[in-house]
Amino acid sequence: MSGMAMVTDTPPDVPAAERAETALRDRIREGLYPEGAWLPPERQLAADLGVSRPVVREAIARLIRTGDVARRPGCRPRVGPASDRASRAIRRSAPCSVAVVLPQVPAYVWSHAILRGVTKGLRETDPAYRPAVYDTHPSSGRAGSAQDEETLESLALEHIERNGAAGVILWQVGDPATLSVLRRMRDSGVPVMFIDRCPRDWDCDYVGADNRSGVRAAVEHLLSLGHRRIAFLTFETRITPVVEREAGYHDAMLAAGVELSPDYVFRTSGRHPDSVRPAFRHFTRMSPGPTAVVAVSDQHAFALIRECEAAGRRVPQDLSVVGFDDIEHYSPRPAILTTVHQPFEQIGHEAARLLVRRIEAKGSGPVTYQHMVLPAPMVVRSSCGPPGSGSGR
Repeated sequence: MSGMAMVTDTPPDVPAAERAETALRDRIREGLYPEGAWLPPERQLAADLGVSRPVVREAIARLIRTGDVARRPGCRPRVGPASDRASRAIRRSAPCSVAVVLPQVPAYVWSHAILRGVTKGLRETDPAYRPAVYDTHPSSGRAGSAQDEETLESLALEHIERNGAAGVILWQVGDPATLSVLRRMRDSGVPVMFIDRCPRDWDCDYVGADNRSGVRAAVEHLLSLGHRRIAFLTFETRITPVVEREAGYHDAMLAAGVELSPDYVFRTSGRHPDSVRPAFRHFTRMSPGPTAVVAVSDQHAFALIRECEAAGRRVPQDLSVVGFDDIEHYSPRPAILTTVHQPFEQIGHEAARLLVRRIEAKGSGPVTYQHMVLPAPMVVRSSCGPPGSGSGR
């Protein structure tokens, strides 16, 4: 086609889809494809541009996202209205930005693993999208209160709402006040993907671990070792993973016919390790006391082990301890904690892939929300053993 630069004339290090997108946009701007006109068939475009048909489809998908091209189901793409193209050009960076809202702290290996998975998932699914991270952890050295995190989460979501994003991946603190912002985003066409936890009684997309089955397997492992006095250490915040993990504990104990005593479930007042000290005192004062404890997180489990060591009690001889998360998976030191492995990187990866598909399907029909629950296998290490002679002293 005379007067039209071939894509093959551009530098070879530029991705083919990006080069095809640029060439098609140039033709639209030059008037070679007028406003409202059908684009040529894929076969013709592939021949004109010197690329494959999949590359043409990817280039057209990019032009649809930027407003240069419009498409109705079952129809060939048309050149979009000039007004839409102009407004999209002003904010072209926002539709390619995926907001990732989660705490970023050096000690939170899980948050870095999630972000690594998100970045990988976006790159594999559509390199045009880039993560924009909103840190919801207070800047102080100690773990901030839930209220601090809720405030930062609200500020982040309000910023995203004002400045735009293609979609949002959210590790929600749990504040129901943010649901109004999230609802406005969703109504305006910005999809939101929840990870690890999600609001109850609220239709949404979600990717997380099988918390209930993971804890059930942990309790069953302790039962197989001969334990019957098994306690559960959790915290007061009733977010979905906490509720599900406690349900897994109850499932396994009831299935084994073990009588459940309310004294064997202790809820700490916070997530900081210091909050575990009252739980340790509570368990040691019981008669008979637990011979094993399943903790809602590895942080709680390690804090409990430190309390045992400070009191001269041995793990696992005097008390078996199980955690949840498998943060030692990321440590170069030999791991000791028996725990449930949470696939953090896979959660981020799948969330990114599902979100991009949700963005691509925008306006294509009624939304069917999807919950993806990933396996959380148990990892047996050295913090568990049969009930010892010193157990439950």
